[in-house]
Parts: sequence; C-alpha cells; structure tokens
Amino acid sequence: MEGERFVGIDLGKRTYEACAISRGGSMERWNGKTDVVGRERLAARLRYGDVVGV
Repeated sequence: MEGERFVGIDLGKRTYEACAISRGGSMERWNGKTDVVGRERLAARLRYGDVVGV
C-alpha cells in the first residue's frame, strides 16, 4: 500500500543510517556504506510507496 512506511535516511560521505517506521508503529533500522554496492543494497530495501526523507 502506498505510503505504508516512512523512511529517514542520514547520508554521510562514507556511510548512511536509515530508519523505517510503518503505519502500525514497527520500526526497522539499518546502515551501510555509500559506495556502489551499499547504495544498491539501500535501494533494494526501499519499497514502492515508501515516503522517504533524506
């Protein structure tokens, strides 16, 4: 469902931190590097309809 999660991403020069909160209140956190592989992994964790703030 569209807008099912709100995702905040803190981008640094070498790493990122992300937190997703669902409408039901569950929270998920993850982090990674901002290299090519890390950005691909971040993109894979995002879902269609996520509301993202950077």
